[in-house]
Amino acid sequence: MNEEQTLQEQTNPALNIASVSISAFICRNTGVTDSEGNEINEGDFIEDVLNTGKIGQVKYGLYYNCFDRKEVKEFGGHIGFYVDFNDNRTRKDLYYWAKNSKVVTF
Repeated sequence: MNEEQTLQEQTNPALNIASVSISAFICRNTGVTDSEGNEINEGDFIEDVLNTGKIGQVKYGLYYNCFDRKEVKEFGGHIGFYVDFNDNRTRKDLYYWAKNSKVVTF
């Protein structure tokens, strides 16, 4: 199945159901909670509540921290949940941010 597929393609065409676009996106639970006790999931946006008020998105994959030594960058970095603040000067590991952030909705 493609990332986006219509209901029409998934059901019997003889039923003549109107075509509706759906998105297949699965969010993983990180196993940690924010400062207010809310569960943090992949794809959530969290806000730094103590210092900068920055908002970043929770992602899973390969990442580098701003303070990583040269050897860490040469051998592949870190793999796991991290917060993408779209800059290179902010620490990214989720477990650091969880206790000092809250999940935000738009």
